[in-house]
Amino acid sequence: MNALLKENPPKKIECINALAASGKSRNEIAEALGYKDYRGLYAFMNRQGLEWNPHENLYVIKGSRTAGASQETAAIHAETPSGKVGNILIMFNKGLEGKDIAQKLRFGSHQEMADFMKGKGYVWDNKRQNYIKNANIPRFSGMVAESEPVYAVTPNSEMTAYNDILSLLSANKDKLIEILKPSTAAQQKIPRYCLPGRTIPKSLSMASPLERLIKEFSEENSLSQKEIIEVAVVEFLKKYGYEEQVKTIL
Repeated sequence: MNALLKENPPKKIECINALAASGKSRNEIAEALGYKDYRGLYAFMNRQGLEWNPHENLYVIKGSRTAGASQETAAIHAETPSGKVGNILIMFNKGLEGKDIAQKLRFGSHQEMADFMKGKGYVWDNKRQNYIKNANIPRFSGMVAESEPVYAVTPNSEMTAYNDILSLLSANKDKLIEILKPSTAAQQKIPRYCLPGRTIPKSLSMASPLERLIKEFSEENSLSQKEIIEVAVVEFLKKYGYEEQVKTIL
């Protein structure tokens, strides 16, 4: 950490919020200032009477997150998701250009950011000049989307030719529901494995979009990248014929 910043808390706070305004995450700011992770940065800012405001993506005076805010602003903040998606929505609300936002948040291009938002279930709204949650993604109740009417199939129906397929779908209803129903991070249970033996360093090469997703998942779920790779390898081996061999080492 720069010695001048270490001995000058006001200048250090100014530097931290400047990095936050550029779109950097708390972990990235902490790393830039020489902390191991954001917890050390949090401890320093807490001593200065400041706290992190995820909606503004910067540190503010404690208790002032919604001070003076209108009910409409508070409602918008309440609906804004956290993480990178929330930062993108907030920056567009502030009038920033898409290319500038993509650059600040370290996307390879504006299109890469658009693909990221699409993967999170958001679509571009020209009227609002921002992304909105895609309301056209169907929600499932049983095997039928809630917005779709249910039709009875009779022997004389035009769908008689598809009875065999419908019977197969009905027989595998539970499996299909698990595949098709939307899932959330809260519903998913990430397995943890306690692997014996010493740790051996491994060097891996991967495509940059995949590396970015691993890093993002690590930050959002408080998992180390090492834990993510270990779970991925164990699950892969179990799925593709090595389940018994995996059991012998667990």
